[in-house]
Amino acid sequence: MRSLLPDATLGYFSALHHAFYVGNRDVTDPTVLASLAEPFGVAAEIFATVYEAEEIGQATMADFRLSQALGVTGFPAVLLRENSEFRYLTLGYQPFKDLKAPLDAWFAA
Repeated sequence: MRSLLPDATLGYFSALHHAFYVGNRDVTDPTVLASLAEPFGVAAEIFATVYEAEEIGQATMADFRLSQALGVTGFPAVLLRENSEFRYLTLGYQPFKDLKAPLDAWFAA
């Protein structure tokens, strides 16, 4: 989705999580992933074509390698990035109320 509609990436990610945790859908199934793109205006056939592209697979692997290099060992993890520097906001679930103050401080800086 990031390569098709960058502005819809977070919404798609939210739909993906909802499908997995609430809908008990198999989010490793490309047809499920494609169907989740449709409400964002991306035809399932278009999504499937892009999903299967070699450069998308390489980009996905690069994301996994970056997560590994940053020491992410579990999810959820929230990292803040400024230029090329990363900093953990949280590893593991935290309610937003616990993240708001450090997040506000980061934005203020």
